[in-house]
Formats: sequence, structure tokens, C-alpha cells
Amino acid sequence: MMPFAALCFILSACANAVPPKGGQPDKTPPKVIATEPAQRALNVQPRYIALEFNKFIQQRSQVQQNIFLTPPVKVDYSWSGGKKVFINLKERIDSNTTVALTLGTQFSDWDNVKPEAAYTLIFSTGNKLDSGIIRGKIETDKPEGLTAFLYQLPPKADTLNPSTTKPKYKTQVGSNKTLEFPALAPGAYRLFVLRDEYRNDLIDKGTDAFGVAERDITLSTGASAEAFVRMNPVEDLTAPRPVDVRLLSPTHFAVRMSEKIYPASVKNGFFSLRDSLKLLGEAELPHIVAVHPDASNYAVLRCYVDKPLQSSFYRQTSTWCFEARSLRDSAGNGMADSLGSICFSTNQEFPPNERLPKLVRTGVVIEGAISPFAAPNLPDSAKNVPQKPRIAFSFSDALAQNVTLATTSTANEKDIVWENASGQAVEFRRTLEQANMLVLEPRTALAPNAWYSLGFRVQSIPTWNGAPMQDSVVVLHFQTDDVRDYGGVSGIIADSVRVPLATNASISSATNASVLLVTTATAKMQQIVQNATTATQKTQFIVVLEAVQQNASSQSPSSQNSSSQANPAQNQAGITKSSSQGGSSSSGAGSQGVSVFARQRFQTRANAEGRWEFTDVPPGTYYLRAFADTNNNGRYDGGAFFPYVPAERFVQYSGEIQIRPRWTVDNVRLVVP
Repeated sequence: MMPFAALCFILSACANAVPPKGGQPDKTPPKVIATEPAQRALNVQPRYIALEFNKFIQQRSQVQQNIFLTPPVKVDYSWSGGKKVFINLKERIDSNTTVALTLGTQFSDWDNVKPEAAYTLIFSTGNKLDSGIIRGKIETDKPEGLTAFLYQLPPKADTLNPSTTKPKYKTQVGSNKTLEFPALAPGAYRLFVLRDEYRNDLIDKGTDAFGVAERDITLSTGASAEAFVRMNPVEDLTAPRPVDVRLLSPTHFAVRMSEKIYPASVKNGFFSLRDSLKLLGEAELPHIVAVHPDASNYAVLRCYVDKPLQSSFYRQTSTWCFEARSLRDSAGNGMADSLGSICFSTNQEFPPNERLPKLVRTGVVIEGAISPFAAPNLPDSAKNVPQKPRIAFSFSDALAQNVTLATTSTANEKDIVWENASGQAVEFRRTLEQANMLVLEPRTALAPNAWYSLGFRVQSIPTWNGAPMQDSVVVLHFQTDDVRDYGGVSGIIADSVRVPLATNASISSATNASVLLVTTATAKMQQIVQNATTATQKTQFIVVLEAVQQNASSQSPSSQNSSSQANPAQNQAGITKSSSQGGSSSSGAGSQGVSVFARQRFQTRANAEGRWEFTDVPPGTYYLRAFADTNNNGRYDGGAFFPYVPAERFVQYSGEIQIRPRWTVDNVRLVVP
């Protein structure tokens, strides 16, 4: 007779089956190879549903968390070895009901490999199956962890609120950015895709990133439909507010805000101070004479007053209240007046020796840049600088409102000197974009492909209170680009509901007659294209051309003599996709990407025939996309889940557009689904 301990060991080994050890990891994705009941079985009333996998499963709880059953039924789980799971039904399923069990994608086998797509088992307790299908394609950079909610709409009033109503149908988006809902009954459906952060089967506004389908879907018996969903970032619903105040000197303090402040909303007249007891009249109060975002942190506002806050004149109060209005964050959220006030005490310590103001950053303000917070750094010996650059010098402190400096090289050594390689002076205009940002711009375009020098002594820049700057000298040399080397791209766009278009592109040049066909359309599709060009399209389409983001190495900071330059913020173009294209170290232009000093984003509206064109585009690599501007507001709207607003239809051109010097990419055809 076998010893009891040995028998227990064998049974234990059988109950906890593991894959054999040794060998190379198996990269084959896990998948379901057998089920009970069988796929598409009829007239079954099972007590359990079984799924058998081709590989051992690492975390069984992950599988259980990824099983979605329609209609919802209470279940528990048991396993046989490491490859077969039993979903035990705790409730009886109604007769004549199509059942869909969907297994999502967020689990892995013993080799840490996840399935490529969700799996759905369909069977019926009656003698027929609902056979409608909705397939979806998701526009996203990160499909992992995305969940799709599908709601069947009631025949009467639309009161669906996904923040309070859980979906009847649920599945997960596969790594191939697709989804499928099979076995659907006839009716109207609404689709959402989200990153369910709380895993509560609800859309939590301001927490869950979500996408809305471009339309509701109506299925007839046995019909199939396609849906397109573009993921939107998490909505920023929080308005900015002041959270802390720190004294930096008797006439200078910093206000820390809850988030970054949009620079254009910072205006001197929007800020004030009052004593907490309201004993002082308007003439007696200190007045804020300048405000600007901190050059290194746009969530901090630096404020300057005309009277010391710590003085015998204000001995009646040691507490001041800072009040702001009309501030906005980068998402456009305005600060409520009730949140714009914060009180602070002047009984604070600050450094006894006030620091000297200094130059913090030198950059080029880019037309079409999405980020309002920084400009790409302008190092010495930079190349590909625009012929009419707007060069921004950001200082640690506010400047005098009237920066009175000479505009030509005939000035003395303390003034700004801007000249070409021959020593000819460049006339320029000066503006204060912010209280601490001096912007210089030539009055006329600079010569193409030419070298220029720009220099001044930092101490010659007047500050708001006349305090001297930290002693340093700025000397910049840079080479301009040549707009004659710019190219262009043109094409046609159409509504696929009206006329489907072939997608192809050709590259032509005034100096080279060769033609490169990227995609070839059939004669039949070309005829359809011709028909589309003569048809009047009622929908307004907007086309966007956006530069592929440079490698961060192309924006590395450099020192300018004794004044070190801080590293500027990245992501100037706001591209949602990342690029592996590299950039040069100091020229300011990448080998494939667009120069960091060039315009990053172009937008145009197609004409009545669907034609569009971009001219004077700097050479480089671009993304191309388009959308149907349904509400005619000039920007893409991703929709809302409640009250429901469908997303505007959107298309991303497959691949990238390469703009070559003096070349035009012609006949790029886009179809808005």
C-alpha cells in the first residue's frame, strides 16, 4: 500500500499543475482552444462554462477578473490544472437567451505573454442566436488596459448616463487596437472606450480617459457595423487656485498655484492686495506693479509691489490678502473669483541679502507651437533659425515696463548689438511678452542661410525697480534657414459616407520629374475619386499637419559665456505619438525631424471640392490627420458621454509625410470614416 504522505504529495502535485521547466520562453500568445458548451451551441442550459487554454496561466485571478458575461449572472470559479477554468453559474439563465462570455486581454501565461485579442464564446438557451456584430477600431498609442462599454439604447428618451449606469456589454481592447461585440440583438447601441481607473464599470469624469464613438449604431437582424473611437486624454476639470505665498523680499513675493497658469492670462490689472482687517484705503494700500510666471515653473507667479510689506507704516497689520481674477490654466479652465484669494503673513524670514536678477533662458518663440510654457533653447552656433525669428530672453525678475535700448550697432557697448557677418546692423523691435520676458524681432526678414551675431551685457537690461542684474555677457551666433528650401503637401479629403476615396500619394519636384507612387489605386477607385472632386461636400473638413517630435538631444541646453541657460520644456509640438528620429546636437535641426526652431503645426480647411494644400513647410517628417468640423469651431472635439455628444469623425494618415527641400507631396488622399 502506498504511504499516506506519498499519496498526498501526488495529489497535491496534480492539483497544482505547473509547466515543465527549462528551454526558451514560449512567445506564442495564450488562447482558448476548447469550450463547454461548444461555440454557437443551441438549446443548452449549462450549470457551468469551461474554457481550456493552450498554455499554462500564470495568475488565475487575472483571468477571472477579465471574464465578462452577458446577460450578467452570479458566478464563482474553479480550476483544473493550470489550463482549464470553470465558470460555475449560480443562477439559471432565462430561456431563449443568447449568452456571450467575453475573455479580455489583461492576463498572461507563464511566459508573461498576453493574448492578442479578446475571446468571445456564444451559445443560446433557445433555438436561435442573436447574430449582430459591432467591431471597433481604436485610435490610441496605448491600447493596453482599455475597456469598451456597449449600451443598448432604449426606444424612447435618451437618458443614458455612463457615470451612473453600468454597461450591459463589456470587453477589452486587444493589442491590435481592435474590439468586437458579437451576438447582438437588433437595436440601437452606444459605444465608449475608457481606461477604467477605479474598475467600477462606470466612467468617472476627470479621472478616466475615454473615447466616444463617432455615432450611435443601429443593428438590424444579423447585421454587422464598424465603429471608430479616438481616445481623448483625461479631462482637466480643475480650475487653478493659489495655495501658498512666500515672501522673497519686502517688495517681492511668490504665489504657488495649484497648476501651471496660461501665460496670456497673467495681466497686471488682474491682481491686488488688501489688508486682512480692511482698515486701509485705496491710496494707502501697496499696489502690485508687475506679475509674471516663474521662468522655471509656470505654477508659480512672481509678484512685485510698490511699497514694502514689512514697514512701520503697516504696523497695524501683518497679514495681507492676495487676490487674483481671470487666470486660466492650459486647458482653458478659468479660476472662480471665490477661489482667487489667499491670505499670508509677513512674519516670514527671507534671505537678508537679496539675490541679483539674472538671465535664465534664451529661446525662440515658435509659430504654431502647442505648448505655451516654453520655447526651444537657442544655443550659440545654432543653425536653421527662422529668417524672422522672435528671440525671447527670460529673466528671473520683472523688467522695466519701458526697455529703452538702442536698436542698431551704433550704440555703446552696454546696448543690444545685432548684426550680420559683415557688421551691418539689424534693426529690430522690442516687446515685453511677459513682465520678465524680453522678445527681440527683426523688422524685416533676415537674409537666408546667413550668419548673424546678437549680444548684450545683461546688466544693461533695466529691471522693474532699477536693481542691477547679475553681471554676465550674452553673445549668440546663429545661421538662418532658407525658405526657398521649403516644400509643401496637398491632397483631397472626402466623407466616406458620401464617396469612398482611394488612398495614395505622389511626390513631385520642380527640379526633378521623377514620381514616387506610395500607394496605387485601381482604375475604378480613381474614377470614384474623380467623382468626389466634382461633388459638393456639405461637411467642413479640417486638415492638420504636425511635426514629428525631435529627439530630446536636439534641444540640449548650452551655456552662453558666464550665463548658464536652463533646459527648456519639451514636447513643443504636442505630438501624441513618439518618434525614434534623431536630431543633431547643436544645429537645432534633426536629420529626419523638423528643425526645433521651425513652425511645428499647420492647419487648413478643405475647400468645397475637398481640396487642401500646405505651402512653405520646413523640410522634415510630419504626421497628417483630418477631422470633420461638425460644429464649425475650428478644433477637434472628442465628444462627451453625458449629456451625450458624438465625437467628430477623424482620420490619421497611415505612416508619415516626408517633406523634402523644394519638393511637394501631391495627391495625398484622406477618407474621413
